[in-house]
Amino acid sequence: MLNHKIYGQGRPVVFLHGFLESLSMWEVFDLDSCPFQSILIDLPGHGNSPLNKEYKNLAEIAAEIKGHLETLGISQFDIAGHSLGGYIAIELHKLSDQSGKLMLFHSNFWGDDEQKQQDRNRVIEVVRKNKTLFLNEAIPNLFLPEFRKEAFVAELREEAGKIDAETIVLYSAWMRDREAHDDYIKTLTDRMLFVQGKKDHIVPRQGIESRGELIPVLYTEAGHMGHFEQKELEFEIIQTFFKN
Repeated sequence: MLNHKIYGQGRPVVFLHGFLESLSMWEVFDLDSCPFQSILIDLPGHGNSPLNKEYKNLAEIAAEIKGHLETLGISQFDIAGHSLGGYIAIELHKLSDQSGKLMLFHSNFWGDDEQKQQDRNRVIEVVRKNKTLFLNEAIPNLFLPEFRKEAFVAELREEAGKIDAETIVLYSAWMRDREAHDDYIKTLTDRMLFVQGKKDHIVPRQGIESRGELIPVLYTEAGHMGHFEQKELEFEIIQTFFKN
């Protein structure tokens, strides 16, 4: 059973957090004020959700989330996913009736290139040797330099420390090996939005710009963690996109 929280009323919007985070990332926003119902879910192995370590890929994570939503009586919904959560959001959208809206929030829909795959492999090696060292370097690096000494960075580091090393290794491998979804995303241009930070070095804007003008995208002055770095603006973007 996955851990979840529900805020507000209206059409459900499922919010999926990023790698090493939990559903609490979305609680920086005043979700009770939204014109929709917010369903926050801890991804398996994160927060208070257990992970079945027999899983082989992110599609199986999406299938578990879909099953959890069905137990809640939710069959039609929109989805927002941050970073890793965006990868899973695409898989979940493909498993659903595909009529809902999809927001990729500082995430992407293409596969890892060779350099990124090598980076994932290095993460796996470091985590197996010293998880603490990895987290001490990785968590602050998610944020723009001017935010790295803020309290919420230390809080995220503490929260990430509760995730066991094997889970971090598994997700790193699943992200490395995930499929590209360029063709699928191009079928959703009237129902999807890509929220991109101009200063995001983890998901560089060149990735979306190289894929043409058909993908709806809104740029902010954020890096990868726009829900902290451009909180008010990005909350407004979320509300506007999902309000109808």
